[in-house]
Amino acid sequence: MSDPLEKVMAEKTIVTPPDEREHQDLDHQDLEYQDLEYPLDAQLDGELDLDEAQAMTEIRPSVDDEAKAPIDEQAKALALAIATAADDRKAGNITILQTGDISYLADYFVIVTGFSNVQVRAIANSVEAAVAISFDRLPLRTEGMSEGRWVLQDYGEVIVHIFLPDDRDFYDLEAFWGHAQRLEFTPTPLSPLPSYQHRQNSY
Repeated sequence: MSDPLEKVMAEKTIVTPPDEREHQDLDHQDLEYQDLEYPLDAQLDGELDLDEAQAMTEIRPSVDDEAKAPIDEQAKALALAIATAADDRKAGNITILQTGDISYLADYFVIVTGFSNVQVRAIANSVEAAVAISFDRLPLRTEGMSEGRWVLQDYGEVIVHIFLPDDRDFYDLEAFWGHAQRLEFTPTPLSPLPSYQHRQNSY
């Protein structure tokens, strides 16, 4: 089976503009400078005492201080709607990964399990119908529907992965993207239909 994610990765490439590359080079130089125990001129002169060195270390920016990309609320709403549509078709182990800070592929991955080829396709159809109704959108591409083992639906900022259990274990996307933050999803139980006797009494 071909890897659906490889096709998406091949198409979603990044070309960094020259001005951004120059900015990245300067940032890289700054990070290299941070690795020095003391500033270079102070090392040469030997005039910096420990208190001054500690103070300068505290005010230096670090990678952790960099602002993360703001959360796209529309993308988040789309991911949650997709998870809900998958849950409506009894998908298992629904996981939402916030990948926007660590990958150019998408802001969110929604990963779910279907327990047969038929269910995998049914989940994909449910997702497509729900997104079309609520967001008036269709996926940019869909891969794997014919095999029904790993269906990938690409909505741009959200990518949906619907796996059979063995394929999900084999590819283990959660481990590969293990440093991504998880978005909590609580399935909403459907309201039970009123019983026949209750309907009769209401007339």
